[in-house]
Amino acid sequence: MGTFDNSAPSPHWGTIISMAEHAPFGVMVLDAEGRIAWENDSLRAMLAIEPGQPSPALGARVRDLPNIQAAGAAELFDRLLEGGRLKNLLLEFETLTGRNVSLSFDAGPMRGDDGTIEGFWLIGHEAADADSPQAGRMIAVQRMEILGLAVTGVIHDLNNILTALSGTLELVRGGQQAGPDLVTALDGMVRRSQDIAGRLLEVARPGDTEHEPMDLRTPVRQAADLMRNGLGPAIQVEVDLPQHQVPALCNRTMLLQCLFNLGTNARDAMGGAGQIRMTLTVVRDRGECARRGWPGRRYARLIFRDAGPGIPADKAERVFEPFFTTKGDQGTGMGLAIVHRAVLDHSGTVALVPSQTGATFQIELPLYTGPVEDDEPTRTFTFPAPLRAEGPPLQGRRVLVADDEEALRLMLRQALTLRGAEVTAVQDGPAALAALQASIEEGTVFHAGLIDMRMPGLHGIDLLTALRGRAPELTLIASSGLDPSLEDAEELRSLGVRFLGKPFALSDAVEAILSL
Repeated sequence: MGTFDNSAPSPHWGTIISMAEHAPFGVMVLDAEGRIAWENDSLRAMLAIEPGQPSPALGARVRDLPNIQAAGAAELFDRLLEGGRLKNLLLEFETLTGRNVSLSFDAGPMRGDDGTIEGFWLIGHEAADADSPQAGRMIAVQRMEILGLAVTGVIHDLNNILTALSGTLELVRGGQQAGPDLVTALDGMVRRSQDIAGRLLEVARPGDTEHEPMDLRTPVRQAADLMRNGLGPAIQVEVDLPQHQVPALCNRTMLLQCLFNLGTNARDAMGGAGQIRMTLTVVRDRGECARRGWPGRRYARLIFRDAGPGIPADKAERVFEPFFTTKGDQGTGMGLAIVHRAVLDHSGTVALVPSQTGATFQIELPLYTGPVEDDEPTRTFTFPAPLRAEGPPLQGRRVLVADDEEALRLMLRQALTLRGAEVTAVQDGPAALAALQASIEEGTVFHAGLIDMRMPGLHGIDLLTALRGRAPELTLIASSGLDPSLEDAEELRSLGVRFLGKPFALSDAVEAILSL
């Protein structure tokens, strides 16, 4: 590996090199004069330089390298040294073993706090072989990032579905006939489970980087689900989709990674709570398609908005630059660079567009001119009319159910109604508080509340504390597909709240309502 003097020109170099040292793509650092100061192992491996072997180019001015001169790229590097940017510069190299490789480079200046250029970064990808080990490692790293952020939310989602399924089966075992509506509801829940598992497998499974025709609405919906599960319940994700298909030639995994990276950036900018909205439209403009070399007369436009503080104008031009971050020590500066690379790989464009509130990104992609099939299972749920039975144990009790999972909320309302309760079911924390306040004002306060701990808006301990403050005698049962942390468990005990883990049987819910 190249040597590096940590006391050299830029105090930021040490941070950049520590992040880039084991990156799964090639990284080169130049000093302020354009001399090669450092290369990471991935770049050295691309050039067939053995570990421990001195780099023959270390210390050389990059514009003077023979392959740069042969490619006629010296003037481009002169512009770089003047503070310009390089994008998708394709260069041919002959490695030390005699193998010819094509490397695609992006490059830009590193500036100090006063704006002076203190060096330059170059990011290289092996363009001739998309299935190279370096490319494979980069994809794997991104897959694991999404899985790590999304898996706990997915477990919660699946436990919601298991609770709804087991509760419905309990109704059937109690003698209720499984009519066509009930069968449709069960089928929808099973498809939902398959859909969730498929989203994870799509990201987790190793595979090639082939693009295939698909309805662009599908990966956008799936990315929204990953964000809802992986970014936390305080992040509300809204999606506006057209009624008709948006056919595109896509790599689903790459798009999921791209949109999820935008989501994680938005979450961090909003401090962990706020709204994300994705709007997909089709733009008709034959001239623009011709100018960009896209087929047909239409193209897809995806607008991604968050409710954060936005990106300052003086930093907007650099947001897609590798290693540039607005998060200080908390950011690596690679999230939006990966978004930019993914969109380019789809022959599209991505830009930060002016917005009065938050940050707004615009992604535009060419459309596919052939037919595609929408491979996403149905997510529409219907549920049978209220069921009736004899001898309800909850006769005369008023119960508040708050859960953002529609199928589970409907099932609980029907099942508890069957057992004699008067049930009010709402979809989030603010609605739960409003329903409780209305019941107090009407003099019909609830006897019990069955409250999901992970919902949009007000949720968890904060919601339960607010409910307890307004109704000290209310029987409160908290439910979740994830076990509470030690701190939350102590808070639940201090509030006098019983915890009911999902999946739970209906008899467990009835017992909890009656026992407190």
